Amino acid sequence: MNYNDLVAILSNADGNTVYQAKVNQRGEAFFSKLNVGTYDFHIILQRGEENEKQLVKEEITVDGKKSSFDIFGKIDSENSPQQNQQDASDDSSQIDLETSKPQPISDSFSKHSCNCVAFRFDDIQNFWLNDVQIKVMETFYEKETPVTIGIIGNHFGKDEKLVNSVKNFVNANFDLEIANHGWEHEDFAKYNKNEQSELLKKSNDALTEILGVTPTTFIPPLNSFNEDTLYAMTENGLKYFSTELDESDAVYQVSGFSVYHFPEGAATGKLNKEISLFEGLSHEETLSDIHTSIENYGFAVVTLHPQEFSVIKDETYSNMVNQHQIDELKSLIAAIDENSFEVVLLSEIDKKSIVIANEIPSWVKNNAQWWGGGRQNLGSRFFKRN
Repeated sequence: MNYNDLVAILSNADGNTVYQAKVNQRGEAFFSKLNVGTYDFHIILQRGEENEKQLVKEEITVDGKKSSFDIFGKIDSENSPQQNQQDASDDSSQIDLETSKPQPISDSFSKHSCNCVAFRFDDIQNFWLNDVQIKVMETFYEKETPVTIGIIGNHFGKDEKLVNSVKNFVNANFDLEIANHGWEHEDFAKYNKNEQSELLKKSNDALTEILGVTPTTFIPPLNSFNEDTLYAMTENGLKYFSTELDESDAVYQVSGFSVYHFPEGAATGKLNKEISLFEGLSHEETLSDIHTSIENYGFAVVTLHPQEFSVIKDETYSNMVNQHQIDELKSLIAAIDENSFEVVLLSEIDKKSIVIANEIPSWVKNNAQWWGGGRQNLGSRFFKRN
């Protein structure tokens, strides 16, 4: 049996289906924006409309705090993805997933590593902190350091100063990658697949017309996406995307899609909740997070925003460059070099990666206890944080 034959269903107290999702090859099913409440969770073996079989049923309660659930159960041996591992002398009609023999995890996973850092500069747009935006890009250019910039499609093209600067960087001998950052900086998870595809297409078309470059990388605004986003990306030739790190999301290649997910592992700024404004971090703080991300995932994506490099005046951002934070960025680039990490574009992480056998990244361990525990995970549900 293939995992693609499995469907995860959540039903309410009346027995009506309220959510449904396919189970991927890692035994995971994803649901987004679930309402708080109690549901019956089912795993259905689906082979045509008239050939369905329930494998698991369990009650769960969504309280808004827990983001994932692990469901374990029994499946018929003839339907098991691991049926070939069953001893032929065992005439039992079922495999008890709680007690079946654990498989050695040392050979079960491989780790991809490029030992690299990718900078992701978000929110490039007309007439908003444009001097600051340009100064940050100039810093990367002067330091000969690759950077991926996320441009908002419908808010780029009218600011001649900004557009000319980006064009000059694109035409220069400089690794600057243009990424699609939405059409209106909208929440993509609120739109259906066709609407998402149209938004991506409009933004890609606009950037191609203005800059002569068609993006292959997508940075979802508000870090919000769902399965429809992945289909919409595929339809528009977008192969890479980056959001904030959520342990419920796949890291590296997404199962069932020809897309790669490289989430943020570090940042150059953070929100000061007392004043509700973003402020820059020291390069030491960012570098520490880079080390952690590379240790866990084999790469680190560092997110930057224009606000962090702006001088705050009268409790708001001004179009004045915060030279101290620019100097911190320069120090960060130097520290990355001193640590022998290679700086690459977002779309290069997979190309630079090598496979390290017999190692298990911590993110895999968290989602793969069924290997070490001797259980078949029929449907870990992950409720995405937006």
